[in-house]
Amino acid sequence: MGTKETIQDDVICIGRREFSETSLILVFMSRTHGKVSVLAKGIRRARGKTAGGLDLLDQGAAGLIVSSEGLGLLREFAPGKPRLKIRENLKKWYAALYLAEVVNVSTRELEPAPALFDLLVSGIDRIDTSENIQDLTEILVRTLAQILALIGYRPELQRCVNCKREMTPSDPLFFSARGGGLVCRDCEPSMVEKIRLENRAWYFLTGKVRDVVSAGMAFDVLNYLLRETLERVPAMTAYCRPLFVKS
Repeated sequence: MGTKETIQDDVICIGRREFSETSLILVFMSRTHGKVSVLAKGIRRARGKTAGGLDLLDQGAAGLIVSSEGLGLLREFAPGKPRLKIRENLKKWYAALYLAEVVNVSTRELEPAPALFDLLVSGIDRIDTSENIQDLTEILVRTLAQILALIGYRPELQRCVNCKREMTPSDPLFFSARGGGLVCRDCEPSMVEKIRLENRAWYFLTGKVRDVVSAGMAFDVLNYLLRETLERVPAMTAYCRPLFVKS
């Protein structure tokens, strides 16, 4: 039989869908308890700061009843500082929603991950204060890479994952998500799953360049990694891809 527990925790909303005319199902990433899905009864008719319901990326302190066997219950929510620049800028909004979605699809309920919570909040805060498209795209891709590393998908970017030979810029580069990273020209024929890795993507992922186009190439590689390892690509990917088009 499942257990229920009443908790207080810092949370950020990473998922939201309608349940009824007055209620929502919310997915929170909490700092201490990990991902928590709860029913927010009557929140869409609430008055005051939560009038109309909680929105995606809303952060604050929550009182929750969590269940080991399914949906929990939201008891109270005290909103924190709003990120107004994200709300007013569609590009920032898409980038922040993308990171929230990645955390949502890559985590399980009630598995504590305080470092992941802190990384997500930090990434969204940095998106909020980014001053130009180069900063925004770099924050997005670097934070995505850090999230992947935290959940166990840090790719090898220096040596071939098969023969362990150190790679150089003059080498034709390939990337295998399931293999765990770089693949050299000699080992590539034996790898069923792989893609060609552009040098500019490799340079960005290893911190050698930081331009928007290279960031976009790296973004595509990391989404390929998500697709092959988690068997899904975030829905927000299509909205973020235009961020990397050089104007």
